Amino acid sequence: MDRYGFVKDPAMDAWTEQPDFKEHLGTDEFVSAANRVKSFFHQHNNWDTTKNNPAFRSKDSCLELLYITAARYLLVTHVLYTQSDGKLVPCERNADKDTKIPDSVRYPKPYGGASCTSDYDVGLIGKDAGYLTEKFNNYFQGADGFGKPSEVV
Repeated sequence: MDRYGFVKDPAMDAWTEQPDFKEHLGTDEFVSAANRVKSFFHQHNNWDTTKNNPAFRSKDSCLELLYITAARYLLVTHVLYTQSDGKLVPCERNADKDTKIPDSVRYPKPYGGASCTSDYDVGLIGKDAGYLTEKFNNYFQGADGFGKPSEVV
């Protein structure tokens, strides 16, 4: 996860910074990583069970689970990107504080930290955000995805 820009808190199992994947979206390496993550989540497709699995956490550490949260964020971003036909882009800071709705669908970089049990809430902005959300949900619940809602996986 270092290659993507995740920054781990030196004192605890938590991310202090998470990337927007801007330079990686759609690249062969990113697609390959997303496919590996998807394979993992086909085997571990219930978040409540996964986050309580002793294989991924102990009384003293949840580092493995922290990496799973990063992988989940990577997969979600990849699925959104592919479901948008490669049109999804991260939000950029707007010095002018322009409030118009963008034509392309955009997503904000996660703000704040994330623990090893954090959920990843997706925020989409743009005129087709609702349509992309529907496609994303249909993918996760369909035969190509996991057959269940993303919040369960």
